Amino acid sequence: MSQFSEEDRPVVEFLRQYRPPVPPAQPELEDRVMEAIPRFHRRPKRPLWLVSGTLAAGFLAAIATHSILSPRGGLSEAEVAQLEAYVERHWGEFFGGGEAEAMETAEIWLLPDAPSLLSQEN
Repeated sequence: MSQFSEEDRPVVEFLRQYRPPVPPAQPELEDRVMEAIPRFHRRPKRPLWLVSGTLAAGFLAAIATHSILSPRGGLSEAEVAQLEAYVERHWGEFFGGGEAEAMETAEIWLLPDAPSLLSQEN
């Protein structure tokens, strides 16, 4: 038993004096506990074919989803050139203004002191 400090001595003595009596042991309690253990720890038997079939189906579904959602191939050079030309022609429309306004916005952002230029315009 561990040693208590002198401050704890009255509490320890109180608990020893008023502790309840230990109940008598039931003779067949251990037998009942040991009989109950196998009932609660039984795992349901799953057929091996069911588990492996589920894993195989999940793997095939993942492959099918990946092949459907991934792009088939890259763009050809002609398609890339056409896309670049489209973006260059419609650049200003993407940002809600005409070509002149888009150029002004681009020039403002390229200048190192853009905040001072913006305050001069307002």
